[in-house]
Amino acid sequence: ATGDLTLNATQGDVNNTSGAKISANNTLTINTVADLINTGASIESANDIVISSRDLTNTSNGLIRANDSLTLHWARALKNTTSKIAAKNDIKTSQRSGSLTNHASGIITAQNGTLDLTMGSLTNYGGIGANRVELDTSGVSNSGGSGLIMANSYLDVRSTGNMYNLDGGSLFSLGGGYLQAKGTITNSSADIETRGGDLTIDANRLVNKISSIEVAYRNEGNGQHTENFGELLVSENENYLAYKKIMDDLYYIGDSDDEPPSESYAKYVTEKAEKDYPLSWYYEKVISYTQSTSIPYVLKRSAQGRILSANNIVITGNIENEASIISAVGGLNHYGEVNTPSSIAQQVTTKSGTEFVRQSRSGVCTGTDSADREGAGERCVSRATEYYYENAGSYSDIQSTPVTLINSTFTGNNRVTGKGGSFSSVGTSDTIASLAAQEKASETLGSATDIDFSDPTQAPQAFNDAQIKSRRDAIFDDVFKNLVSSALFNGASPNPNYLVETNPLLTSYENFISSDYLLNKLTSDSVGRDGKAAVRLGDGFLEQQLVRDQILAFTGFQTIPDSISIEDTYATLMNNAVNSYEDLELRSGIALSAAQIAQLQKPIVW
Repeated sequence: ATGDLTLNATQGDVNNTSGAKISANNTLTINTVADLINTGASIESANDIVISSRDLTNTSNGLIRANDSLTLHWARALKNTTSKIAAKNDIKTSQRSGSLTNHASGIITAQNGTLDLTMGSLTNYGGIGANRVELDTSGVSNSGGSGLIMANSYLDVRSTGNMYNLDGGSLFSLGGGYLQAKGTITNSSADIETRGGDLTIDANRLVNKISSIEVAYRNEGNGQHTENFGELLVSENENYLAYKKIMDDLYYIGDSDDEPPSESYAKYVTEKAEKDYPLSWYYEKVISYTQSTSIPYVLKRSAQGRILSANNIVITGNIENEASIISAVGGLNHYGEVNTPSSIAQQVTTKSGTEFVRQSRSGVCTGTDSADREGAGERCVSRATEYYYENAGSYSDIQSTPVTLINSTFTGNNRVTGKGGSFSSVGTSDTIASLAAQEKASETLGSATDIDFSDPTQAPQAFNDAQIKSRRDAIFDDVFKNLVSSALFNGASPNPNYLVETNPLLTSYENFISSDYLLNKLTSDSVGRDGKAAVRLGDGFLEQQLVRDQILAFTGFQTIPDSISIEDTYATLMNNAVNSYEDLELRSGIALSAAQIAQLQKPIVW
């Protein structure tokens, strides 16, 4: 139609299929008491579109697009499968209870306006985006490597029930965000992030966790051991008197004589025995055993749950942060109980063998003749210095030691504050983490490393090239797997210059500083871009994400000291590289050696 077009169906479904097109140059209105089914066809308007139906199905590369605003009313269910629903400005609803399911490869977008939907349940496996997103629902489930709900300026998602963000799903805002649930918000191996403003979360309970961890064990045997505990089970250290039984067959009796000794002589002999012939003995426990240790390690795991903000985070409700990350570049404020358990497994050391008791004694003499007596001299009996009890028993000892496999992170660069509940953590943790001059507080970091970037002598010399490469490859492998499993990125890029593509819903709003900034500043032909062709891993958004994630993995924070944002951190690291690459003889595309790392005065990205 060249102007307005109104279609009213009082009975039966409206089917638009197989390349058919319903269009208007002005407002297009479709009303049906039954279902509207758009299969491989298009419904378009140069102005507004208003649709009212029982069920609304858009499938098989179907297109519903308004050049201005789109108003939808569906009484029961809206299903968008491998298709697109788009408006240049606003998309809104006039209904209150119908459910919405956006399947993988489905797109719902209000490019310049507000996506304002009030409905029943929302299930999303595809992409939902707008300049501003306002979703008021009875329940939210956003999941899978394509499940993205994003906003350019502000993300506002509310549920009268629970909210789930699962397995690579992302709730993302280039500005700020607000999430509210009357029940529980669960973020499992998924991302919730605001890149340009505060993130506020209000729920009865917030669960941020890793969805799966597969733990394996390797055994290390340490061979045969003997332990002399030096444990005095019975301790005697006495000077034995004359005529006292020393051993079963040994007495101290003094000189031989036919007559019984007089009282004075007996006293003399006793005193001499006390002085000359002390006897000490003790019992020692001795164990001979074989030791083996079962050491746990992570064989396979999903990504950590991550709740991140480039500004402040405010959380109201009880928090379970299980082997996952909650981190704010600004302050982190929580109101409720906080539990931050790391992923713990038990390292078991088993000792098995025999146990016996050893009796140790000094040598013993029988006595001494008088010096003036003919044939006088010592008459000593030497005895063995060690005796073993015959009945050796079996020995078994099993010791279990907790080992932290994956740490939890709960950090704010400026401060972490809390009211109204307890705070607890399980696993290796630091209560306060500091990055150089910037005051950055953490209530638990796991075993994240604190790096003083102002000290060029710290740590690099401790690593050789092989260790650096191994560590770098492990980090890169984890990060790359997390990237391609995230709804923020597409593993297969249609752009031949990139291996991984950032979701177009994001790049349609903003250009991100990239390594072009660095490469264009490298003036030397031998290290610059002249004559070189390269396939990039991704665009500026992905590069910033990579750098931010590695800083977060090493330090528990998202930025370096004195940096105000993730982008500012990236630019600072590239500027540092420009200022040092010639002195260090760095080459683009070639990783730094241990010797080059040891010479760094400031952190760089390369």
